[in-house]
Amino acid sequence: MVKSGQPWLIVDTHLEHLRASTEGQSVWLAARCPQRWAERVGVEKAIRAHFPAGLMSRDDLKSLCGDSAISDHACFVAIMAWGAMKYDHGRTAWSLREHWTPIVAALRKGSLDRHQAYETFRGFRASHRASGMGPAYFTKLIFFADPRHDGYIMDQWTSLSINLLSADGPIVDMVTAVFRGRRTDTVSDRFCRAIEAIGHRLNCSAEEAEQLLFSQGGRSPAPWRKYIKANRA
Repeated sequence: MVKSGQPWLIVDTHLEHLRASTEGQSVWLAARCPQRWAERVGVEKAIRAHFPAGLMSRDDLKSLCGDSAISDHACFVAIMAWGAMKYDHGRTAWSLREHWTPIVAALRKGSLDRHQAYETFRGFRASHRASGMGPAYFTKLIFFADPRHDGYIMDQWTSLSINLLSADGPIVDMVTAVFRGRRTDTVSDRFCRAIEAIGHRLNCSAEEAEQLLFSQGGRSPAPWRKYIKANRA
């Protein structure tokens, strides 16, 4: 077992498949237009007015969240639309905005590091089981709202990728979203350090590594997505 603070060990065979599979991979834009998503969820018009008519990129979201003139509510809505949150989940999450708004505000101020933010959102979810938000969505909030952008998105496909690449065995339990094995650190700590280690090995930024691990799905999945499906534990 690799203890906290020790180098994360990577399965080189899988890493080489990742390296070979990601050439020419395009940037993923928002899955849904924030204006239309917000309208379907019931967000008031004054907030919807902050969004462009079309889709938003990751850089668009970073700029939006970094603008002090934009409300925490608007940042939340744009991020959830980008991530394609289901409309009914969006309505549920929106109804709980008085509870998550202080977390988003603290993130945007840089008052929470990625570990603190993850544990804070876990506490929010524990208190609101039907919140509409799990780790795949609150890690999106952590990544985009925090000006450091170093709390990487832990969804199904990035988690499966990390579990496959880990020579120390799976890191993320896909059911409970907690660290598998002895609890020497949190799942978010291990996951984020693993992303950074992969970026180092691929000579790219950690954010770029996260996007490569997510890959592309749909009717014509990218080679790495096919590889994950064929080799998932």
